[in-house]
Amino acid sequence: MALVPRLFIDPYGQQLYKDPSSKSIFKDQTYYSNVIKSLDVNKLTNVFDKDVILNGLNLKNLFYTNEDRTINFVLTPGRIIQDNNIVDILEDVHFSIDIFSKYDLVDANYDENYFEIDGDHVENFPYNKTFAIFDSNYATQFNHNHWVVKEARFDDGKTRIYTIQNINSDDITGHIVNDNFPNINDNPEFTILIMSKFQYLETIKDNYIEFVPVYTTTDSDYFTVVGQCYPEYDEHTFRIIYGAIYFKKDLNDFKLLPVQYVVAKESVNINIYGKDYTIRNLTKAYKSYLDGGEIN
Repeated sequence: MALVPRLFIDPYGQQLYKDPSSKSIFKDQTYYSNVIKSLDVNKLTNVFDKDVILNGLNLKNLFYTNEDRTINFVLTPGRIIQDNNIVDILEDVHFSIDIFSKYDLVDANYDENYFEIDGDHVENFPYNKTFAIFDSNYATQFNHNHWVVKEARFDDGKTRIYTIQNINSDDITGHIVNDNFPNINDNPEFTILIMSKFQYLETIKDNYIEFVPVYTTTDSDYFTVVGQCYPEYDEHTFRIIYGAIYFKKDLNDFKLLPVQYVVAKESVNINIYGKDYTIRNLTKAYKSYLDGGEIN
């Protein structure tokens, strides 16, 4: 995810922040001195919807890494309006999501029935979670995706994953693969929504737009989101959607399968928990309604 500072701020009677050490470029030190033409900007932004994409911000360069278990893609530069504020995104926004996490085995204990991996990953292995082991020398004993977590503990820089099943060897070849987003009823289909998270804060310095990939475990099609969202979805802060990417998982090999895009090139409606979002390129949608030319 990426944080992008707001370039124009809309007062609307709210208290503005001004650093005592800052220098104003305006002659008159008034209430609006540190607002860059905000009143004129508001007149422009009110022509459009409250939260819109004016230009750019399209998805590109999607590819997989780490044996097709990590998704990578880019949101291009562009211009948006959020809460009547114009924001210019001047650089590519890069996303990387580990759908499956891969860990090398560093130890196994058949007396206490645990596997051990480096680092603190306790949160990724809650009680009753299933995980897989691949590439073990003991293929018939270890290589399958039905290991079940009894408990996970972090100690001395390592995570011990205690299993419900009995471990009958201390072989430590191979690696553990964990599904970070288990779906409803083991449904292999899921959707990544590219959204922006924004909430008006008191100061210019702390006021950010945050671009977030929202993972949905919906058991419906990707135009209607009814399942759980990661991170937790809030319709008051997640208000612009830039694209949706539809995926399937191979739950035998824990890998990703081919995808389908819905991006901001034409109007497409997506319903998230009863709230309609429209993915669209507003440069094309609105320019015929404007006097004086196109949006650049």
